Amino acid sequence: MIHPLARRAQVLCAPMLLILILGLGLGACAPATNWRETLPPDAAGLRLLFPCKPDHASRSLPLTGVSGGPITLHLLSCDADGATWALSYADMGTPERRVQALSALQAALIRNVSPPGGPAPKIRAVPEQAPAIQGRTAHPQEGAWWIQGHRPDPNGGKPVPVTIGTWQFSRGLHVFQASVWQNPLLVDDPRLRTFIEGFTFAD
Repeated sequence: MIHPLARRAQVLCAPMLLILILGLGLGACAPATNWRETLPPDAAGLRLLFPCKPDHASRSLPLTGVSGGPITLHLLSCDADGATWALSYADMGTPERRVQALSALQAALIRNVSPPGGPAPKIRAVPEQAPAIQGRTAHPQEGAWWIQGHRPDPNGGKPVPVTIGTWQFSRGLHVFQASVWQNPLLVDDPRLRTFIEGFTFAD
């Protein structure tokens, strides 16, 4: 059975293909994305759509800007249609750490696209894309941002330009950071609407 948002993504395939022809490169529409509902483990009942089957990993690590020691950070990610689709999340344990966490996650993301000696990333808020997710808990740092930076070249060459759309939200003591990485990536890319509107929490 095709999820309703996945069906709409298939309808939006034609304008997406037009955008690709105009400057994002070539890519096959139907086989490149295969939207499926995903239920991440230990994620406060979150359900979301991924355009590919995500891998899951978790790691205990300190997060600069968050008090009280290491956190267990979960990461879901996969590659489809020329982009990397990702979700990071953590149970912060206390209200104080929850408030600190989204700013800390955003700062960590920005550091990842700020190579030494390279230009500073360009960051702007995109309020019209702020995730209005049913069941979320209001958080002062929730919202959507567009980041243009550089990532390390896996072959050891010059840093590679990358654009990231990122969305942050919370439920209870859990915090979430969804992101799409591609260069270039357009704010009005129809795939992003499918991704964003696929987030919901079980009652």
